[in-house]
Amino acid sequence: MRSDNDELWGQVGTVLGVRPGWSLQASSSPGAPPSWCLVDEGEIDLSVNVDGDAICIYVMSADREVRVAGTDEMTAWLDANEAASRGAPLDPGEVVDDLVHGKFTKWGHPGE
Repeated sequence: MRSDNDELWGQVGTVLGVRPGWSLQASSSPGAPPSWCLVDEGEIDLSVNVDGDAICIYVMSADREVRVAGTDEMTAWLDANEAASRGAPLDPGEVVDDLVHGKFTKWGHPGE
């Protein structure tokens, strides 16, 4: 998926290399280039590659790709969406609603 645009790939690495949780991961497909991945609890939540002049962000949970034009656009998208992909903590109102409606019978174990 990564193209010959090594300059853009380098810029992506510069940005993601300092973001918490991001690391360069080898591809499981032989011959495929590595990807920058956001790993949370041992699972890849987001991956980033370069395709031509676009940066491709793959959202694992939604099985969808978001294409952005550059690192500024990528950073803005990640700032707005990264917490949700990490399984950010529930809003306190959501927890209270789940408790009131019997969705938790034992803390941390929904539906048991």
